[in-house]
Amino acid sequence: MNRRSRKQDSRSGKAQSRKSGRRKAPQTTKPATDHSASATGLEWEIARLTRELEEASEQQSATAEALHALNHSAFDLDSILQMMVRTAARLCKTGPAVIFLLEGDTYKYWTGQNITTAYREHEKTATIRPGRGTA
Repeated sequence: MNRRSRKQDSRSGKAQSRKSGRRKAPQTTKPATDHSASATGLEWEIARLTRELEEASEQQSATAEALHALNHSAFDLDSILQMMVRTAARLCKTGPAVIFLLEGDTYKYWTGQNITTAYREHEKTATIRPGRGTA
């Protein structure tokens, strides 16, 4: 059995370890990294940011188109609303889109995009009164 030698403290008479004055450096362990998981997370983030960039670019393009149409329309309400419904349908990625204008106390069909002729004719004759369920 090996014994460590101890040095006697002359003041207190107690034995001290020779290593008592030395400190060990703290051991740090690096966390295990799963490179495939972090790469997959980065790919998802890149895909998300790319989609956001494409949407922002499309919205900016639609805004520029709307401003161009307003600038060159000589304030023709019909052409402006047609352009607005076309742009709204494209931005919202929807099929049919329509605009109704409030005339007096009823909404009247004004213009539409991607709608059938039968639907257009029906809406031109329909009377919609403001109230619950209308915007």
